Amino acid sequence: MEFQEITSKEEWNKFVLFNPHTDILQSWEWGETKKIEGWKPYRFGVKDGLEEYGFSEGELLVGAQVLVKKYKFFGKLAYIPHGPVFITPPDRDLPNALWKKFERGLIKWAKKNRIFTVELEPKATFHEARFGEYRFLENWKITKRNRQPKYKLIMDITQSEKEILAGMKKNTRYNVRYAKRKGVKINKYDFSDPSIDKVIDRFYDLVLRMQERAEGYPVRPKKYFQNLVEQFKGTKNMMFIEAEYDGDVVAMNISQFTKFWASSFYAGSIRKHSKKKPPYLLRWASILEAKERGCDIYDFWGIVPDSKHHKGYSKHKLSFGGDRIDFVGVLIYPLSWKARLWEIAMWIQKKKAEFKWS
Repeated sequence: MEFQEITSKEEWNKFVLFNPHTDILQSWEWGETKKIEGWKPYRFGVKDGLEEYGFSEGELLVGAQVLVKKYKFFGKLAYIPHGPVFITPPDRDLPNALWKKFERGLIKWAKKNRIFTVELEPKATFHEARFGEYRFLENWKITKRNRQPKYKLIMDITQSEKEILAGMKKNTRYNVRYAKRKGVKINKYDFSDPSIDKVIDRFYDLVLRMQERAEGYPVRPKKYFQNLVEQFKGTKNMMFIEAEYDGDVVAMNISQFTKFWASSFYAGSIRKHSKKKPPYLLRWASILEAKERGCDIYDFWGIVPDSKHHKGYSKHKLSFGGDRIDFVGVLIYPLSWKARLWEIAMWIQKKKAEFKWS
């Protein structure tokens, strides 16, 4: 078994995009998108035959996309979003030596590249990370902070449409049908659409309008979304979905898809025609698109429990049903004395954000 860098885009995406245990954050294109924010992507993996487990020689068995960014004073930090990725769940007869080989290779590479700390944010709960399937992360320290949403809402969309609707709150189910009955129109745009530049303009205008309502909640610059579209153009992994009423585009999202997973964590809206309930039909359209593509779950991305500022945001999502999952957040493997200072700085930043948006 050898730890190695994976340089083939096709090989990497075949491994992660058809894997039920990760999402779009481990895709090749996502790593390329993050370059605009100063991150440099690397993809590492361990291959082996392991014929006794049914894997062919040279098959990629475990891997992770590692994003590296340089911070003033601290130096270089490595971050793994929603990884590691296993070809099969870690509780399914996969030898512990496989992860240990990957971990040793990763840390050796990090030290060689003078990285002061490695952050890993697995799709695992606290219990899984310490006592369950991901207990192999014993060398990693839990930080009690997160980069990706810690509190998530996940919906099983292998159910029938009727069953999904039945799982919603009564008013939400009514609003979905009401919006459709009143003439709210749904439009979809592939990233290769000839009018995509105008679609981006409309989307970003809604994002800025929503930011105003949220009293300055931070949003990414427009060039970020232009880059996102450029990187994912020609794939089937993202699309714009918009809700229109009486000629006005009132809500839009960017929906994301892998073979098993779907979400829509970028969105914008205005309150015009709010009585027609367009956001409800928009969310339902995103769910149905995922279901039609054969996805198993729909990830509502983040909810923010016990936050007055985010009460409406979370209430809207929770009204669709699904199951809440609380993830463990960021784990670290410190490689320098600067890692301790970094954690103090992150704690201060977290407390400031909690005070502002609570």
